[in-house]
Order: sequence, then C-alpha cells, then structure tokens
Amino acid sequence: MNIIEITTIEQLQAICAQEQTALIFKHSSRCFISKMVRQNFEQALKSKGIAEYFLINVIQNRDVSAAATDQFNIRHESPQLLIVQHGKLIGSASHEGILSFMDNYFSSL
Repeated sequence: MNIIEITTIEQLQAICAQEQTALIFKHSSRCFISKMVRQNFEQALKSKGIAEYFLINVIQNRDVSAAATDQFNIRHESPQLLIVQHGKLIGSASHEGILSFMDNYFSSL
C-alpha cells in the first residue's frame, strides 16, 4: 500500500487539482476509532485493487486539515474520507460510514 502523507497546503492543493481521483483519509493518531477505521479502510482498498491513497494526520498537520475543511466547505471530522477530482469534492464520509460509502461509490463506477 502506497500511503502519501499530505504535509503542506500546497501539496493538498496540487493533489486536489489533479485529473485523477484522489482518496484523502483524514486520520487522528490519538483516536482509537480512527485507527480501527483506517485499518478497515486499507483492507477495503486492497480488496478493490487500489494501491494508493493520501493521508492527512490531523494532529501533526492541523493547518492542512483545516485547509481541506475550508476548501470543501465541510465540517471537520476524524476519521474522514474525502474523494476529490478536478478540485471538487465528489463525496465524503466519516467514522463507521466510510466503508459503506466506499462500497456505494465504487459500485457506481
């Protein structure tokens, strides 16, 4: 699994502007629920043949997390999945809703 950590606002903007769909997972290293959801998220990605996603550590990179929240006009949550393409938020989910959201999203492709 290739996990690309987003550590700067400039990096976030570049990722969000790309043509390819980006899966961005906002994660709190202090939260047990976030850890468990992240593990399940990674297993779900592997089962779908997806080998890469982007990670925002909301504790270490609060400014990046806040920038994502502001850019897409969403409420901050952690864990939270953002699906972004061409600078637009295609969809988002948080906590236990992430896996069912992923299933619905990927089945619609």
